[in-house]
Amino acid sequence: MISIGGQNGNWANVFASNVSVTNFVNAAVGFVKKFNLDGVDIDIEYYGAAPRVVANMLCSLRSQLDALGTGKKIITVSP
Repeated sequence: MISIGGQNGNWANVFASNVSVTNFVNAAVGFVKKFNLDGVDIDIEYYGAAPRVVANMLCSLRSQLDALGTGKKIITVSP
């Protein structure tokens, strides 16, 4: 798995716009695909975005990981 975020994660930039969220999801999925990883571990310490924005990002991530067609990928989230 790839672990993203943590204490110094810059989530404000990720959630700044729909384009930023899309770029983040595409990058994470691309990394999982390139290295044939089991999934993504996301550690969101602070994000300053509406909960719906965060939930939409996770739904998009789930959808794109499923679309890889390489079996069920894991998403873990630590708030």
